[in-house]
Amino acid sequence: MNKQYISQSVKDFFIKLDAIHNQLENFSGKIDTKRDNVFRELNCFEDFCLNKKSEYYPKGNKLNPIEEKLVDTIEDINESIKQWHHQIEKNKKGIKFMHSHEKYLVVMIFGAVKAGKSTLGNFFAGKDFINAPFDNEYKHRAHPVFATEERGRDTGDIEKDDNGNTWFSEGVTDTTGAIQYFTLSGLRWMDSPGTGALEKDDDKRNMEEMVNEYIPYTDFCIFLMNSSEPGLMADMKYIKKLSREEQEAMVVITKSDYVDEDEDENGNLIRVWCAKTPENRKMQEDDILQRLHKTYPDVPVNKFRAISVSTLLANSAIKNNDEQKYKDSNLDKLMMILSNKVSENIIELKEKKPKQNLNNFIESVIIEKEDFKGINELEEQLNSILKPINEYKETIREITKKLQKGIGLKIKNEVRKFSQQWVDEINRTNSNMDDKFLSGKIMQIANSILQKEINDSIANIIGNYQEQRIKIVEKTFNLGGIEKKHTTIKKQYEEVYYESRDPEGIWENIRSFFGKVYEIRKTRTRTITKDIDLGTNILDYLDKLMPVLEQWIDEQVQQALDTLQKTYFLPQEEYIKQMQRELILLKDKLNSLKFN
Repeated sequence: MNKQYISQSVKDFFIKLDAIHNQLENFSGKIDTKRDNVFRELNCFEDFCLNKKSEYYPKGNKLNPIEEKLVDTIEDINESIKQWHHQIEKNKKGIKFMHSHEKYLVVMIFGAVKAGKSTLGNFFAGKDFINAPFDNEYKHRAHPVFATEERGRDTGDIEKDDNGNTWFSEGVTDTTGAIQYFTLSGLRWMDSPGTGALEKDDDKRNMEEMVNEYIPYTDFCIFLMNSSEPGLMADMKYIKKLSREEQEAMVVITKSDYVDEDEDENGNLIRVWCAKTPENRKMQEDDILQRLHKTYPDVPVNKFRAISVSTLLANSAIKNNDEQKYKDSNLDKLMMILSNKVSENIIELKEKKPKQNLNNFIESVIIEKEDFKGINELEEQLNSILKPINEYKETIREITKKLQKGIGLKIKNEVRKFSQQWVDEINRTNSNMDDKFLSGKIMQIANSILQKEINDSIANIIGNYQEQRIKIVEKTFNLGGIEKKHTTIKKQYEEVYYESRDPEGIWENIRSFFGKVYEIRKTRTRTITKDIDLGTNILDYLDKLMPVLEQWIDEQVQQALDTLQKTYFLPQEEYIKQMQRELILLKDKLNSLKFN
């Protein structure tokens, strides 16, 4: 058996790490100018939104449905801006992290509590190799430098062994409470708190949130799953996040071993740790990817390779310089996969990472994320407000004819009712009423009914409708006014009357002498004139008024409803259109700042 296999695999691993270190020694992947431009555009949009909020935010306690939707949308926009700020701060923190580690290959290990992250990290740091019974590269290198990036709780710190060497804490449930790492040549190995770790009262950070913040900014992720329960639903969501962040990653199934019983050289029954069969391992690896695809069909599972390992077998193999057991641990393959994946294109990977990160940040602003709405969804939400506005307008258009008829009937009936009062007034004062006076009275009647009927009708359509002052065009009806009418009746008749005459002849003269008066009968035509009160011309006036009044009413109703359609939701429509323009402009600017 080749006793040099383990040493050679370690040597090959360091050759690749040294190559990475040499390539990155003078590397700098800063893209600060373009990133600052992205942040500036978001700040300008925020300033615009703040100004528009003060201008358009609905006032009063009773809001109509459109105002309610608008308030919700304004609040969603404000919440998105707040989340964008949160993302900006996280991004700045991530950029600082990338800059401070840009001269190393940054590999982050994460997974559920007790998946074996710290143990695997210590293996790669050389904990098993420095005490190996054979020579290997770890014995010729300086001890890896361990450090803490960020602490979330005061447990699970880096610890020292009896020889004064530092390692990740192992073996206690939920130990790691920090983002911590060691540096080995060109490698920075990042250990992390267990995903799904229970919160503690004295925690400074949520463990899961802290892990999520670092995932986008590392060069390569190794996601650990325990062989006894691989592919849990809770684990799947992290793989989806890796895919969404376009993160280079590998799924590693740990503790891929089992206990068997055997006899020692003395015939005693002993427990022996063995590797799971290749068939069993492959079945678990395939099952994880299949379930991932089933749970998240949009995740390209071909990007994720799964490999089963056992640090316990590797530790035993190193102690006994057992090549086969070391191969059975599969950690030689993990070393090879990791170093081969990045050593040849590390500069490309490092240059791509900040660009990809900026693109992902821009995408998170444009496209909806789980925790806040992106530009696209805000645009859709604004569009959704326009739909009910247009529906209200259409409903108002549909009731126009009906409202014209109903209002016309009420106004005409009211005019007829008041016409009797006008007649009574004319009879009492014996004074006529001219067109100007009557038109003013008719306008009062019409205006009152128009205001009430139109507002009541619109209130039945729009909830919490704020009554509007209906503007009407005053009109003078040039119909001659209302007058008191008279007529004169003339009647002619023959009047008989007598006039004295001179006596004729001797006899009449004699008689006349004694007092006799002689008359002559005459007739004449007489004319009698009588003035008759015929009342007023009210019926004629109303006959002439009604068709003219009806046409005027139709015009006023049409004009009022047209104005309501155009103006009632105008502030909201103006806000929506302005905000849509700004969102489109912001999206175009952000897309233009992306790296191809």
